[in-house]
Order: sequence, then structure tokens, then C-alpha cells
Amino acid sequence: MMQGSRYEEGMISVIIPVYNVEPYLRKCLDSVICQTYRNLDIIVVDDGSTDDSGQICDEYQNMDDRIRVFHKKNEGLSSARNLGLQYVKGEYIGFVDSDDFIDEDMYESMLHEMKEDVDIVICGRRICFPKEMHQKSKAAFCAPKCIKMDNATAMEKFLQNRNISMAVWDKVYRSALFKEVTFPYKRVCEDIPVTYKLIAKSRNIVHLGKPKYNNFHRNGSISRQEFYYRLVDYAVFAGQVCKNVAIEYPQLLMQAEALYIICALVTLKKIQACQNRSSYTDMEKRILKAFWNMYLRILQNPYILSGKKREILKCLLERNKKW
Repeated sequence: MMQGSRYEEGMISVIIPVYNVEPYLRKCLDSVICQTYRNLDIIVVDDGSTDDSGQICDEYQNMDDRIRVFHKKNEGLSSARNLGLQYVKGEYIGFVDSDDFIDEDMYESMLHEMKEDVDIVICGRRICFPKEMHQKSKAAFCAPKCIKMDNATAMEKFLQNRNISMAVWDKVYRSALFKEVTFPYKRVCEDIPVTYKLIAKSRNIVHLGKPKYNNFHRNGSISRQEFYYRLVDYAVFAGQVCKNVAIEYPQLLMQAEALYIICALVTLKKIQACQNRSSYTDMEKRILKAFWNMYLRILQNPYILSGKKREILKCLLERNKKW
């Protein structure tokens, strides 16, 4: 956070990390600068782009005096977001990924629910696809209506991956929550531990119930890449959350274990489906060993669907045949 400064009341600092997203960047920036809520501090961090993304950032900075652009060497999404956090001026913080876009009334709708005792406001998302994929957009992480939750209720929904997603970008936070909270450096799936910490530090959370954030699933994005070693962070961070829950929310331990198991299963399936599977044999063995050691708890966990339990059993049976 900016050292020695006071937050500007009512202002939202919007942090937008940018890296080689030239075809999508204008739509993203337009959706932010055209918000019906005008009191924005737009922090754009160019993380060493090698296409024309950096020039587009500078162009928009010249167009709108609410935009501040920072250029840096490429160190990844976490580093770009952390740099943005150092320059926050607003009372609130939001994030937008530079290949996504937001509804024009997203921040106005969210700030309307940011009452005195509320620290986080959440909206649902629309998952959007390129035309060539021939898929219709679909809503996700919505709620039946606008609901207010206390800390423990919100944590339960987060752990169950229901209504509250792991992502940081479909939320608005009080800036004070980020004191001593940063994104893990040079890691992926870094939203998991950060979202956990912010919910744990909050008092009350409101979910709008409506989708306002448009998450664009493009080929080449981090979430759709061929498996590589750092994607194991998905399971690692879920495991860390599980350990923290055991201490801080022991009544939610089964939900946390279910989250860890599902994240580990997703990681395992990505390894098994990738072309260079043999490069990740050790990781595969570690995940399968964890499944074996926890198998009774997996069977008894009501938060793991029966279909997932069958998938895990199948993986263990195949393991025994192979090893």
C-alpha cells in the first residue's frame, strides 16, 4: 500500500495486470473507464509485454487521467498485482484481468451494498468463449438473491466453491484488508490463499446475486494451458488452506478437506492428460499417495460427490496396476 497516505473515501482502486493481451485489452479498459461509478483509480501494470499491449496502456493513460500505467519486467501475475497494491489510493480495491471485461454498472452495484459493517462485496460471473468455440456464455458463482453473510458462512461457501469463487476479480474489498496480504511470488493459482485470508479477515460479506463480471476463456490463458509443473500450486494452496482451517475454522474441516481433494484430483487429471506426463511422475505419485492415506476420510466426506469418489478409486486401482 502507499506509505504514509490516507485512502480516498469512496474511491475504488482497480488493479489491471497486463501481459501480451493486445487483442483483448481495449475491450477490457473500455469496460472499466465507462463504468457508471466514476470515482475510480485505475492502476494498469504492464508486466513486460512483448506485443503492443504496453503502447495501448500508454494510449489509454493519455486519454483518461484516472489511469496510471506502470511498466515492469516480466515476473508474472502475482508480481504485477503486488506492484499495483503498492500504489493503491482508494478506500476500496478491485481487480480485473486484462482479457476480461465488466458490466458498466458493476462497481456502482457493488458499492451500493458496501455498508459500514461490510468488508467484501461479491458478484457472479459470466463465462464467455471465443466465437470459434461455438459455446454460449453461462453464469457461474451466482446466488439466488442478494445475501449478506457473516465471516463463517462466507468461508463455508468459499470452501465448498459455491457462490463464492476462489478468484479475486469478482469482488470489491476494503483496502484495509490487504494490510500484510500479498500474492505469492511467481506462483500460479495464487488467488486461493489470498481469497482465504481476505475472507478470514473480514466481518461481513455481501453477494449481489447477479453476474456482473465477464470471464473470457481464451486459448492460451493460464487457466487453459497444457499442464506444467507450477500448476501443482492448485493443490498445494488448497492443502495450505486446509491446514489453516483446521486451526481457525475446525467446524469446517470436512469442507476444507473436500476442497483439497477436488483440487488435487483436477491437478492429477491434468497431469494424466498431458503429452509430457512422464515428466510429472513424482507429482502424480505424491497425489495418489495422499489419496491412499486419506481414502477412508474421502469415502466418509459428504462434501465430495460420489462421482468424484469413483474417479479417485479408479485412479488408485490404475496406480496399483502400474506401480
